[in-house]
Amino acid sequence: LSAAFPALAAHAQNTEQGARLFRGGQYAAARGALQPLASTPAGAYWLGRVAFEEARYGDAVALLERAVEGDGAVADYHGWLGRAYAEQAK
Repeated sequence: LSAAFPALAAHAQNTEQGARLFRGGQYAAARGALQPLASTPAGAYWLGRVAFEEARYGDAVALLERAVEGDGAVADYHGWLGRAYAEQAK
């Protein structure tokens, strides 16, 4: 994959790095790593998760909506968008 599609492989590697930082609770570092990928569904999803953890629910909704619009087949995108809607409504 990386030889045939180097840009795609780099996106996947950067997304995984951002996700790893997120899972480690390093939200600011994850945000920095993922920001260049905000236009991709996976990047928007992880940035939305960061925003959710930082209680920035409006930002989380916007980012998670972008993730769902980019790839509506991923159930986690829909699930976290629903959670963000609920928190924003409170």
